Amino acid sequence: MGHLTARDAYRNLSDRINWFTQGAPQSETLYKILQVLFTEKEAKWMALLPVRPFNLKRAARVWNTTEAKAEKVLDHLCEKALLVDSWHNGERQFVMPPPMAGFIEFALMRTRGDIDQKYLSELYYQYMNVEEDFIKDLFFVTETKLGRVFVQEPVLLNDKANHILDYERATHIVEEAEYIGIGLCYCRHRMYHVGHPCEINAPWDVCMTFDNVARSLAEHGDYCKLVSKEEAMDALERSYAANLVQIGENVREHPAFICNCCGCCCEALQAARKFSPMQPVARPTIFRSRLITNASAAASARRSARFWLFPWRRTITGKSIR
Repeated sequence: MGHLTARDAYRNLSDRINWFTQGAPQSETLYKILQVLFTEKEAKWMALLPVRPFNLKRAARVWNTTEAKAEKVLDHLCEKALLVDSWHNGERQFVMPPPMAGFIEFALMRTRGDIDQKYLSELYYQYMNVEEDFIKDLFFVTETKLGRVFVQEPVLLNDKANHILDYERATHIVEEAEYIGIGLCYCRHRMYHVGHPCEINAPWDVCMTFDNVARSLAEHGDYCKLVSKEEAMDALERSYAANLVQIGENVREHPAFICNCCGCCCEALQAARKFSPMQPVARPTIFRSRLITNASAAASARRSARFWLFPWRRTITGKSIR
């Protein structure tokens, strides 16, 4: 009976996760992932919480407890990056992040001793790379894409730069952010644990979160480090130098994250290769080839595209990667 009760707790949590527009298809692997991230008690608590942001009073009411006890639980869930908090009109509010980009990534944005990150990475790989239902739902179930690609600013000519809208520049997002956090790249961390380390040895410390999400992750559990705009620009420069692709939340203003992605580890770029006709990630409004007239800059852009979207055409240390 205890086993059935525990199973019910995780099934109810799975149902709650699927209230999001972006859900998580149920499978035995998903249950195992939830068991790593949530205790049975935490699963029961989380399954009762609203989808929309809520305050302390609302949490205490749905849990049928006092506000003092509810606040301790909420603080604990924030420390595990299962909730993020914010302040609105002087009132603290909470919200459960979606699976991705959300609590799935947060679990690997720093090294942790409270969970088995290798085992969790293996479960992630099974759920996303082998079973594929989650990735297909994530990128293709809605017409509006989860993520969008930012322009490769280093290859743009000065006389063409005025054609690029501010919201399509990663540097503009950095300049406009109130808080900037940098953590470990979830994708490269995961693939390292499953025995497929990054083929180009790209930097890990370039995963960028912004504004309230960055503040909450930094204040609760040190899942990222708050940095200055100059430090964030340095992370972008290192990412450009490593030939990484900038993919961020598909909103025009104040995206919550920008990932600096390599094609060997990033689920979005892997999906772009595997399911390319369905275009899993939104492109910049003005396609890059229309903006680049300089021959060397155009060649650089073509190499970057081929490098990650067509890995069978590139070579590393003289050997073709297929």
